[in-house]
Amino acid sequence: MNATEIIARMIKASGAKNMTEMLKLMGFSHGAGSTWKKRGDVPDGSIAKVAESTGVYFKWLKTGKGEMRPNRDAIEGDHLDPELARMVIAELQSSQGNAPLQLTAEEAAILEMIRDLPKNERKRVEYEIMTAWVACRREGRLKGHP
Repeated sequence: MNATEIIARMIKASGAKNMTEMLKLMGFSHGAGSTWKKRGDVPDGSIAKVAESTGVYFKWLKTGKGEMRPNRDAIEGDHLDPELARMVIAELQSSQGNAPLQLTAEEAAILEMIRDLPKNERKRVEYEIMTAWVACRREGRLKGHP
């Protein structure tokens, strides 16, 4: 995909007037845009950052295909793009490294309840959790995350 087209969609999604303003609004370095243009591509992590910050679909930012944003008439509250959800989980897994995860008894019990659910219900609950987590992250309300 053409970096210039992706950058144009990133500018539109952020509401910025130009690339420089978008880079600043989204927290990218001043030279990121020229690096992307030189490479001919924008890294998925950078696209995901804009998708997460603006609420637009990752797929639309990357390819220009599909809807830009969820249909507000059909969806109440925050909506999480499934592609973005996968990237958020991958980011969390990589940041945890190989250290064993320490769970409280309550957290372990909740995970067991989720595991006991039928597969379709489990997926729905997992999706709702990810949606809530990303919404809180956007608003800066997560424990231990700026």
